[in-house]
Amino acid sequence: MKKSLAIDTLRFAKRQEEAGTPRSTADAMADALNDELVDHQLTKADLAEALLPIHKQLASVDARFEAMNAKFDAKFDGLSARLTLGFSMVFLVLSIFGGMLFVRTTPPAPAPVPVEQPAEATAPPVSADSSPTAREPHPSSQQAEPPP
Repeated sequence: MKKSLAIDTLRFAKRQEEAGTPRSTADAMADALNDELVDHQLTKADLAEALLPIHKQLASVDARFEAMNAKFDAKFDGLSARLTLGFSMVFLVLSIFGGMLFVRTTPPAPAPVPVEQPAEATAPPVSADSSPTAREPHPSSQQAEPPP
């Protein structure tokens, strides 16, 4: 596998030449520095290999948290069921005692008072030969006759 460049060796060698280093020495120094840097360069594969134990530990911690979460969920579900049952029992007892108190504290309904019916007025007997047209008019409904 070909090694990649860690530095610009041509630029490094030119800068060394400008500083007074002979060309062959500047080239040798640039190649040597590049080789050292490339040998110690971290690659993605190296990083993945180095992080593998950390990923395994994190997976173990995640599994422990999931187990604890499931355990707490089960406990809370049981507690919720018991609380619901307990509240239902308290409500039932309070309803019963409340009903008893209501029955005891509610005064009895008053007895109905009989209402006397007025006696029916008796109408004067009507003869068979009298008809509504044959009745005599009431004295107040008679008009006074004009004097002669």
